[in-house]
Order: sequence, then C-alpha cells, then structure tokens
Amino acid sequence: MSLRSLSKAKLAITLSVFGLAGLFLINFYTGWLLFARYESCDPLKAGKISGVDQLMPYFIMDTFGNFTAFTGIFVAGVFSASLGTVAACLSSLSAVTLEDLCISGLNVKITPQEATRYAKWLNFGYGVLSF
Repeated sequence: MSLRSLSKAKLAITLSVFGLAGLFLINFYTGWLLFARYESCDPLKAGKISGVDQLMPYFIMDTFGNFTAFTGIFVAGVFSASLGTVAACLSSLSAVTLEDLCISGLNVKITPQEATRYAKWLNFGYGVLSF
C-alpha cells in the first residue's frame, strides 16, 4: 500500500529477501565464530557468565577489551537497535489505537491533520506510560 505500483512492491519484497538472507548469514557466521572461539572452554561452565544471552557481550569484551572505542560502539549499536524497535512498537500501538478504537470503534470523524496530531500525542502518552 505504500508503493505506487505492484511491480515496485514486488521489487521491494525481492530486495528485502536478499537483505534478510544477508542478515541471517551474518547471524550464522557469528554463531560459528562463537563456537570456534569457545569450543574448548565454555564460559558458562567456567562461571565467567551466568547465562547464554551474555555470550556475545562476553566475546566482544574478551576479544576487543583493549579497544575502548570498539566496545562502546558495540554497546551503542545494541541500544540503538533496541530503541528503534521500541519506537516502532510505540508508533504502531498509537496508530492502531487511533484507527481501531477512535475512528472505527467510536466513529469519530477527524481530518488527516488532526489524526496525525492525535497519533503523536498517543505515541507520547504510550512512551511515558511504558517508561
């Protein structure tokens, strides 16, 4: 619905498949890298980490601990990805609330400009509420 023609939508889906395949390959490579690095010494069994979800940050600190900037960039990337996901969830929550509850459910008639303003306020309210 956001593209002007069906052919452009098909092209966008095709390109996204290649992007997702590349992302999955990077994830698989990362898993193989972690396995190869810690094949003989498991940090979880050694007590260096307390959960399997700490393996990647431990690997970054273990491998690149001497490079302060790299570890900071890694942490910034993790926070950026998580904040981007939270922002997208809040925006979709406010859009669904406005469309399904207010416009369709309560039959409120508003202009697109008012809908944009209300969606921004709903997004702000959901952000404060989630905080």
